[in-house]
Amino acid sequence: MEHVYQLVDGIVFKGKLQKQVTLHPIDSVSYDLVEQLVEEQLQHIQNQADVVLVNDSHLQGLKGYMLLNESAASSISKIGDENVDLMFFDLCQLKISAQDWNVILTANLAIAEYYANQAAMLA
Repeated sequence: MEHVYQLVDGIVFKGKLQKQVTLHPIDSVSYDLVEQLVEEQLQHIQNQADVVLVNDSHLQGLKGYMLLNESAASSISKIGDENVDLMFFDLCQLKISAQDWNVILTANLAIAEYYANQAAMLA
C-alpha cells in the first residue's frame, strides 16, 4: 500500500521541482537490511579517531536516530511520479529541506505505527 504526501518546499529531482512523495511501509526484510546498514555505519563512526561516544546510552541514541533516518528514506518509493530506491545519504545529496524531511519522518512513523497496529489486530 502506498501513501502520498505533499511537501512544503519540494525536492529538485532530475532537474524538476517535485512537491510530492509516495511512501510505503517497509517489510521486515527491508528493515533488517536497514538495521545492518546502520550497524556498519556505527562501526565506521566508532573507528574514527576524532569521535568519542560518551557511553552506551550515547551509542544507542545515535543508533536510534540513524535507524529513524534510514528507515524513513527507504520507505520513499516515489518522488513525484519517479520510482526511487533511496538511502538517507541520497536524500542529503538532494538537499531536502528540514521542513520536508520532517514531513517524511512524521509520515513514515505514522505509517509504521498504523501497519503495526493492523498486524496486532489480525494476530
